Amino acid sequence: MIEYVTGLSDDAMSNMFGILFPEGIPGGGNAELLRLRMDQAFDEPERIVGKYEVNWEGIRIPKTGSEETTKEFTLAFRVDINYDVHRAIKNWWNLVLNPDTGAMGLEADTRVSMIHNAYGPPNKTIKYSKRYNGVKIASYKPTTWDPNATAEPSRVECGFIYASIDDLT
Repeated sequence: MIEYVTGLSDDAMSNMFGILFPEGIPGGGNAELLRLRMDQAFDEPERIVGKYEVNWEGIRIPKTGSEETTKEFTLAFRVDINYDVHRAIKNWWNLVLNPDTGAMGLEADTRVSMIHNAYGPPNKTIKYSKRYNGVKIASYKPTTWDPNATAEPSRVECGFIYASIDDLT
Protein backbone atom coordinates (compact mmCIF):
# COMPACT_ATOMS: atom_id res chain seq x y z
CA MET A 1 0.00 0.00 0.00
CA ILE A 2 2.85 2.41 0.80
CA GLU A 3 4.32 1.84 -2.65
CA TYR A 4 0.93 2.60 -4.17
CA VAL A 5 0.55 5.87 -2.21
CA THR A 6 4.10 7.04 -2.92
CA GLY A 7 3.60 6.24 -6.60
CA LEU A 8 0.61 8.56 -6.90
CA SER A 9 1.15 11.94 -8.53
CA ASP A 10 1.00 15.10 -6.40
CA ASP A 11 -2.22 16.96 -5.75
CA ALA A 12 -3.38 19.64 -8.18
CA MET A 13 -3.18 23.00 -6.46
CA SER A 14 -6.31 25.02 -7.16
CA ASN A 15 -4.60 28.42 -7.02
CA MET A 16 -2.30 27.97 -10.02
CA PHE A 17 -4.49 29.31 -12.81
CA GLY A 18 -4.88 32.09 -15.33
CA ILE A 19 -7.75 33.74 -17.19
CA LEU A 20 -7.11 34.92 -20.75
CA PHE A 21 -9.20 36.84 -23.28
CA PRO A 22 -7.42 35.78 -26.51
CA GLU A 23 -9.34 38.14 -28.83
CA GLY A 24 -9.11 41.03 -26.38
CA ILE A 25 -12.20 42.56 -24.81
CA PRO A 26 -14.91 44.61 -26.52
CA GLY A 27 -14.48 48.36 -26.20
CA GLY A 28 -10.73 48.26 -26.73
CA GLY A 29 -9.71 47.50 -23.16
CA ASN A 30 -6.37 45.92 -22.33
CA ALA A 31 -7.11 42.20 -21.96
CA GLU A 32 -3.56 41.56 -20.73
CA LEU A 33 -4.10 44.08 -17.94
CA LEU A 34 -7.27 42.23 -16.92
CA ARG A 35 -5.36 38.94 -16.86
CA LEU A 36 -2.67 40.39 -14.61
CA ARG A 37 -5.11 42.18 -12.32
CA MET A 38 -7.34 39.16 -11.59
CA ASP A 39 -6.10 38.08 -8.17
CA GLN A 40 -9.10 36.52 -6.45
CA ALA A 41 -10.83 33.17 -6.69
CA PHE A 42 -12.55 31.98 -9.85
CA ASP A 43 -15.45 29.72 -8.99
CA GLU A 44 -16.20 27.64 -12.07
CA PRO A 45 -19.90 27.39 -12.93
CA GLU A 46 -21.63 24.20 -11.90
CA ARG A 47 -22.98 22.14 -14.77
CA ILE A 48 -26.52 21.01 -14.05
CA VAL A 49 -28.96 18.81 -15.93
CA GLY A 50 -32.69 18.92 -15.23
CA LYS A 51 -34.34 15.91 -13.63
CA TYR A 52 -37.83 14.48 -13.67
CA GLU A 53 -39.40 11.24 -12.51
CA VAL A 54 -41.33 8.54 -14.32
CA ASN A 55 -43.64 6.34 -12.25
CA TRP A 56 -43.81 2.81 -13.54
CA GLU A 57 -45.72 0.12 -11.68
CA GLY A 58 -45.19 1.81 -8.33
CA ILE A 59 -41.51 2.51 -8.89
CA ARG A 60 -40.12 6.03 -9.28
CA ILE A 61 -37.41 6.18 -11.92
CA PRO A 62 -35.39 9.41 -12.11
CA LYS A 63 -34.50 10.59 -15.60
CA THR A 64 -32.54 13.53 -16.91
CA GLY A 65 -33.89 16.29 -19.10
CA SER A 66 -32.44 19.44 -20.60
CA GLU A 67 -29.46 21.42 -19.35
CA GLU A 68 -30.24 23.85 -16.52
CA THR A 69 -26.80 25.38 -16.01
CA THR A 70 -27.05 29.10 -15.25
CA LYS A 71 -24.06 29.78 -17.53
CA GLU A 72 -22.68 32.61 -15.45
CA PHE A 73 -19.63 33.33 -13.31
CA THR A 74 -18.02 36.23 -11.44
CA LEU A 75 -14.51 37.66 -11.62
CA ALA A 76 -12.96 40.44 -9.55
CA PHE A 77 -10.12 42.63 -10.83
CA ARG A 78 -7.73 44.88 -8.88
CA VAL A 79 -8.09 48.45 -10.11
CA ASP A 80 -4.81 50.06 -11.17
CA ILE A 81 -3.82 53.55 -10.05
CA ASN A 82 -4.85 55.04 -13.42
CA TYR A 83 -8.23 53.25 -13.36
CA ASP A 84 -7.52 51.66 -16.77
CA VAL A 85 -9.09 48.38 -15.57
CA HIS A 86 -12.24 50.18 -14.44
CA ARG A 87 -12.50 52.09 -17.74
CA ALA A 88 -12.02 48.90 -19.79
CA ILE A 89 -14.80 47.12 -17.88
CA LYS A 90 -17.08 50.16 -18.09
CA ASN A 91 -16.49 50.51 -21.86
CA TRP A 92 -17.39 46.85 -22.37
CA TRP A 93 -20.48 47.34 -20.19
CA ASN A 94 -21.50 50.44 -22.19
CA LEU A 95 -21.35 48.37 -25.39
CA VAL A 96 -23.77 45.89 -23.82
CA LEU A 97 -26.16 48.55 -22.53
CA ASN A 98 -26.09 52.23 -23.40
CA PRO A 99 -26.91 53.89 -20.05
CA ASP A 100 -28.21 57.07 -21.72
CA THR A 101 -30.64 55.50 -24.19
CA GLY A 102 -31.22 52.01 -22.79
CA ALA A 103 -30.27 50.53 -26.18
CA MET A 104 -28.74 47.06 -26.13
CA GLY A 105 -25.56 46.37 -28.09
CA LEU A 106 -25.25 43.71 -30.75
CA GLU A 107 -24.32 40.24 -29.55
CA ALA A 108 -21.52 39.96 -32.12
CA ASP A 109 -19.93 43.17 -30.78
CA THR A 110 -20.12 42.28 -27.08
CA ARG A 111 -19.12 38.59 -26.85
CA VAL A 112 -15.63 37.08 -26.84
CA SER A 113 -14.02 33.84 -25.76
CA MET A 114 -12.20 33.35 -22.46
CA ILE A 115 -9.63 30.67 -21.65
CA HIS A 116 -9.23 29.24 -18.14
CA ASN A 117 -5.86 27.49 -17.73
CA ALA A 118 -4.67 25.57 -14.68
CA TYR A 119 -0.89 25.30 -14.39
CA GLY A 120 1.35 22.79 -12.71
CA PRO A 121 4.94 21.64 -12.51
CA PRO A 122 7.29 21.47 -14.21
CA ASN A 123 7.63 25.09 -15.33
CA LYS A 124 3.95 25.91 -14.94
CA THR A 125 2.82 23.84 -17.92
CA ILE A 126 -0.89 23.80 -18.72
CA LYS A 127 -2.49 20.75 -17.11
CA TYR A 128 -6.18 21.66 -17.54
CA SER A 129 -7.78 24.12 -19.92
CA LYS A 130 -11.31 25.23 -20.87
CA ARG A 131 -12.60 27.76 -23.37
CA TYR A 132 -15.74 29.69 -22.47
CA ASN A 133 -17.43 30.69 -25.74
CA GLY A 134 -19.59 33.76 -26.15
CA VAL A 135 -18.54 35.47 -22.90
CA LYS A 136 -20.34 38.74 -22.25
CA ILE A 137 -20.26 41.10 -19.29
CA ALA A 138 -23.65 41.14 -17.58
CA SER A 139 -22.92 43.22 -14.47
CA TYR A 140 -20.18 45.27 -12.91
CA LYS A 141 -19.79 46.76 -9.47
CA PRO A 142 -16.92 48.86 -8.13
CA THR A 143 -15.92 47.83 -4.65
CA THR A 144 -17.22 49.66 -1.63
CA TRP A 145 -15.58 53.01 -0.91
CA ASP A 146 -14.34 52.94 2.68
CA PRO A 147 -12.27 55.81 4.16
CA ASN A 148 -11.12 53.50 6.97
CA ALA A 149 -9.98 50.68 4.70
CA THR A 150 -6.65 48.99 5.02
CA ALA A 151 -4.10 48.95 2.25
CA GLU A 152 -6.21 46.52 0.20
CA PRO A 153 -6.50 47.66 -3.42
CA SER A 154 -9.81 48.72 -4.90
CA ARG A 155 -11.49 46.13 -7.10
CA VAL A 156 -14.25 45.92 -9.64
CA GLU A 157 -16.44 42.82 -9.57
CA CYS A 158 -17.93 41.62 -12.84
CA GLY A 159 -20.65 39.11 -13.61
CA PHE A 160 -20.33 37.30 -16.93
CA ILE A 161 -22.58 35.06 -18.99
CA TYR A 162 -21.45 32.61 -21.66
CA ALA A 163 -22.90 30.36 -24.36
CA SER A 164 -20.89 27.14 -24.08
CA ILE A 165 -17.72 25.52 -22.73
CA ASP A 166 -15.11 23.52 -24.63
CA ASP A 167 -12.76 21.28 -22.66
CA LEU A 168 -9.33 21.82 -24.26
CA THR A 169 -7.35 19.22 -22.31
